[in-house]
Amino acid sequence: VVWMMGSPGKLTDENNATVDAPAHKVMLTEDYYIGIYEVTQSQYSNIGGVNVSLYTNEVESPYMPAERIAYNTLRGSGFLWLTKRHQVSSSSPIGKFRARCGIADMDLPTEAQWEYACRAGSGTEFHENLEFTQENICKYAVMKANAESATDTYNPDGQKQEKRPSAVGSK
Repeated sequence: VVWMMGSPGKLTDENNATVDAPAHKVMLTEDYYIGIYEVTQSQYSNIGGVNVSLYTNEVESPYMPAERIAYNTLRGSGFLWLTKRHQVSSSSPIGKFRARCGIADMDLPTEAQWEYACRAGSGTEFHENLEFTQENICKYAVMKANAESATDTYNPDGQKQEKRPSAVGSK
């Protein structure tokens, strides 16, 4: 599959500074599968992962995404994609998921795989071919990239909700 990855228009960050992510051609050379939902805190704990998520004491927390987990923790220290490809430590969470489900090359998606899946192959900013507006962005849950805190989340109608992740599959 060859498609245009990156921003079809100008993007800005939270400080309204321009983000440089120009559209460019990408070729996905291998087939891949991607989960419909994020891994939940309950699933992560069940394979022996230490739950370091921010919201662990709520009724919905077992169904919330596992977050704040370091890349080296997920794949194993020293198992970088660029040098090791699909090799991961057997004692890492991904190694344990592989053993549990029997999928030998299960791994984190690459940036290109993730973006292609999120856009559902459309090549537009959203999988629904929506216009890139604040109203459309607010249909989706948003979390800050840093591990310190969550930011506002929005329901499908664009109404602000409390500051925490939503249960997996609720958007």
